[in-house]
Amino acid sequence: MIQWKVALLGTALLLLDCGYLRPLTSETRMQADLVGQQLRCGNQFIPHVNTVQAVSSWQLIRRSTNRRAGNDTIYAAVNLESEDPFYGTPCVLSTNLMIVYRLYDQGWQLESLSPYSACTVSCTPSTRH
Repeated sequence: MIQWKVALLGTALLLLDCGYLRPLTSETRMQADLVGQQLRCGNQFIPHVNTVQAVSSWQLIRRSTNRRAGNDTIYAAVNLESEDPFYGTPCVLSTNLMIVYRLYDQGWQLESLSPYSACTVSCTPSTRH
């Protein structure tokens, strides 16, 4: 009886250590992780590199998680608040993002993010002359 309990406890600890029972990244944390990230957006002639200041809209499109391989890929339609890198005026970046998390010893960590569809930028006109 004691051997059975030890085996069950050992299996539970192994599952915890391998990440099978670690919680996935929540949508709230994903949005918070985007803040401060740099994202290339704009057309091919004038690419903007914008630093995300806030997430104004978020819609999860799909999610693919492979706990055994330790990756979590999220596709989301987002509107991100930023500012024009040239003039400093407020901007909204609208795109679909692919966000990849990897499972490390400390838990799920943001690995990469990239637009996978057209990225549009709309900025408030500058009042500076």
